[in-house]
Amino acid sequence: MTDLSTLVAVLFMVAMIAAISAALAIILSFLMPLWSLRRRVIVAALCGGFLPIVLPVALIALESVGEELAIVTVTLSLSALMGATVIGLPVALFASRRTDRRRARD
Repeated sequence: MTDLSTLVAVLFMVAMIAAISAALAIILSFLMPLWSLRRRVIVAALCGGFLPIVLPVALIALESVGEELAIVTVTLSLSALMGATVIGLPVALFASRRTDRRRARD
């Protein structure tokens, strides 16, 4: 049962990062059309990677102190950065390009 719950948790995290990155890329395409594609994609991917990690970092910060807090914070930050680059970046790039193409057609 533990393997299934771990798989569900990982899939949920991947879906959450992808959804936040895509939504922010589309929103930034409409709100910030003068920004370059690269800038919009990087902002959307980083927000998509770091927003789901804010709550665990805050909860751990309330309960931990000292070196333990630093280790956990660095570990979660690196996992957020990896999630942003591996999952958020391709999703945000796809969503932003697709939105730009649709806006150019209209």
